Amino acid sequence: AGANNQITGQWNENSRGVGGSVTGTVRGERLLMHTETAGFSAALSMVMRGKRQDVTITSHGGGEIVNASITMSRR
Repeated sequence: AGANNQITGQWNENSRGVGGSVTGTVRGERLLMHTETAGFSAALSMVMRGKRQDVTITSHGGGEIVNASITMSRR
């Protein structure tokens, strides 16, 4: 993260040939991001606690709203 814990960058999804911008902030163990391209946007939240990572994605675009929650842990 840069100044004021801000992040910026680009993303690509090769199988669909799309990409766009990503912006966000880092606050302690939490990473909050917003991604955008023509006709699509998504909010992503990642929380990292020890050996556990929780990811939540809410996307808008293509006439659909999609929500996903993923929890990963290392043993």
